[in-house]
Amino acid sequence: MRTRPVPYDDGDVRFDAPANSLGAPAGLGRRAGAWFLHELREVSPPTIFFFVGFNLIVLTTNLILADYLAAFGNFMIATAAALVVGKAVLVTNALPFLRRYDRAPLIQPILFKTVVYWAVVFIARLLEHFVRFWLSELRRLLFTHRPSELQLNRRQRICELVRLSRLADAHSVDEFRDPTSSAHHQLVDIVRRLAR
Repeated sequence: MRTRPVPYDDGDVRFDAPANSLGAPAGLGRRAGAWFLHELREVSPPTIFFFVGFNLIVLTTNLILADYLAAFGNFMIATAAALVVGKAVLVTNALPFLRRYDRAPLIQPILFKTVVYWAVVFIARLLEHFVRFWLSELRRLLFTHRPSELQLNRRQRICELVRLSRLADAHSVDEFRDPTSSAHHQLVDIVRRLAR
């Protein structure tokens, strides 16, 4: 024998009525808010964990280096790193292959997830430093003044210093002091090129 469900009537409350007078679905704003709260709840535990951990590392490093009057890192770098690593852990946790060893003995999923989390966090931190490097390089290229005369680049400076070393090995100090000698003229040319 089949029974029919009894409709529930709670007075004036109607669940099938639209939320506003325009007839728009009531759930769009509510779903967006629920999604945002869900994501915030998901990201909070790993972010707080890494926030505390990274700031403790910064604090202990600053306390150790305070004896030597050196400063290292700051609060904002540790906080940004905690946000990046926390989100990387959440993204990794959503990967389907992470559940591969869930039914195996406990050591296997622990080791597997440790390796996967480490790899994802490593890649995220590497990408973060790569983006920071490119942004600083672009800022230097686009927003700094170029000198009127191009300076020697590193390779040319090294070549000039090697020439200077060979010149010093081949000639004596007296030859360099004599303004009429070729060693003196070569020395002056090398120093002039390096000074540009």
